[in-house]
Amino acid sequence: MPSSTNMDPIFEEDLLARLPSELRNMVYGELFFNEDKTIHGNRKEQNKLAIFATSRLYHHETSSFFYARSHFILEGGPKPADGAATILPPISDRYVRYLKQVTIVVNTGHTSLPPVREAAATLTALIDAEASFEEVTIRIKPPQGIPMFSNSRFDDSIMDANHSIVGALERILSAQIAKIIRIELCHTWFGPGIATRLNDLFMSGPSTTSGKHLLFIKGDEPSQKSVIHDLSECERPGRGIYYRATINNWDNFDLTLNYDIDGRLGSPASDGSFESLVDLDIASDALEFLELFPSSDENDSISDDEFTPDDDVEDDVMDEDDMDIANLISGEGNKTLENMVTFAPHLLLV
Repeated sequence: MPSSTNMDPIFEEDLLARLPSELRNMVYGELFFNEDKTIHGNRKEQNKLAIFATSRLYHHETSSFFYARSHFILEGGPKPADGAATILPPISDRYVRYLKQVTIVVNTGHTSLPPVREAAATLTALIDAEASFEEVTIRIKPPQGIPMFSNSRFDDSIMDANHSIVGALERILSAQIAKIIRIELCHTWFGPGIATRLNDLFMSGPSTTSGKHLLFIKGDEPSQKSVIHDLSECERPGRGIYYRATINNWDNFDLTLNYDIDGRLGSPASDGSFESLVDLDIASDALEFLELFPSSDENDSISDDEFTPDDDVEDDVMDEDDMDIANLISGEGNKTLENMVTFAPHLLLV
């Protein structure tokens, strides 16, 4: 430590600055962190970071300490209009070089969709960060807006060789930007052979001599994550059927069912639009369900006395959601699959 005669004025007035750097780091740790060093990108930290503005000395020391020791979880997607954070928003570009541990969360989907291309751009920004990462986790989640029970029935969550997120992963693995890279799949999959190809691409680099590792993680259940050793487990062939396009087709499809003379389910009243969904098992599940509850005729009607609610029950009035479910079951009107997805998803499970 410099003598008092040559000491900078700030050191003469500031007792914290007189401490050795190791002790100051201990103080900074108590200031910034409790037990959890995880920082979500959308969480405000202004109060903790106020020390950045106290002096040039503390700005340099505390900013490098905070960003190097935090685990940042950032959402991939459109970048905000912030000129100071163009690489990994909301982290200012001036601090990106300090980062050591980062998790990027992206939603997959059809590769042509702008949000998916923006997610891929966020991933490639890790290369532009030019940081000495120790651990990078890429968490890939299903597209937003698709019910979880329908996710595995469509190709929206399968990434093939031409998918923009796969292209971003190839660049990241070729650059080997971190000592440990984790690809965490949360109800998402690669196309056949893609996971194996990504692993081979990483292993073809200097990973064996530099001590770097690539891990594929099954993240379907956040509390029960596990390493995938058989890469075929995270691969799945596509069928060329996408959720949004299918739902749009159903909007114009008449689910009024016809029954033959023996009361068996005949063909739907349709103009042929059902042909594009002939192999879609979710459609057959819906039709099978409706067959179990055909429209009742006059002879099968229930009397009012049999359906009189108990006077002691206060919540017997059906709300709008219950009415929609009842309409689906009774076959009244032209109800589409999207109604069932919205109001009674459990009824589609077979």
